[in-house]
Amino acid sequence: MIKNKYISTIFLKSVKKMILSKKNNRMDVAFSGYSNSGKSTAINLLSNQKKLARTSKKPGSTKTINLFQVDFKRYLIDLPGYGYSKTSKKTQLELRDIVFYYLKNCFHLKGLIIFMDIRHPLKKIDYEIINLVNNNNIPIAIFLTKSDKISKNLKLKTIKYVNKTISLLNKNILVYTFSKYCSGSLLSLLNVVSKWHQF
Repeated sequence: MIKNKYISTIFLKSVKKMILSKKNNRMDVAFSGYSNSGKSTAINLLSNQKKLARTSKKPGSTKTINLFQVDFKRYLIDLPGYGYSKTSKKTQLELRDIVFYYLKNCFHLKGLIIFMDIRHPLKKIDYEIINLVNNNNIPIAIFLTKSDKISKNLKLKTIKYVNKTISLLNKNILVYTFSKYCSGSLLSLLNVVSKWHQF
């Protein structure tokens, strides 16, 4: 079993826009997804720290890029949640621009995890992000969160639908289900992130 090297992860800082440079050897793994898709919960599970990443029942709480330092060169990047309908159109566009600027220009990005509520997968911005990151040849994994909230039959149907749809864009994108109540979900996440971070 792979050793979890994320338990010493610390919160470093929050920024609206990152200064991106080719000069250092930083290794980023980024987490993206719609508001309330479970990004922060996943970071807390991965690090075995309940309050490392701020979680909220109110969608749209993450409005900055949050940097979490794993060690001297490895980072977890929590991108702003997007698509929350109760925020203003201006704010939605600002958050989208923050996410897309980072994904388009980060030289250190080793992999992107896209979190999607399994009840509402593959929305418009998800497709846009997948196409953008594909063009930069960055590996992608999709985690379908809140899988405990639907029946086993519907879960299997949704996984099949997502896999079939994604295969038309990139056959190498891996799809997983994710629930904070399932230890197997954490193991899948740990395996993916550790591989990209070259642990």
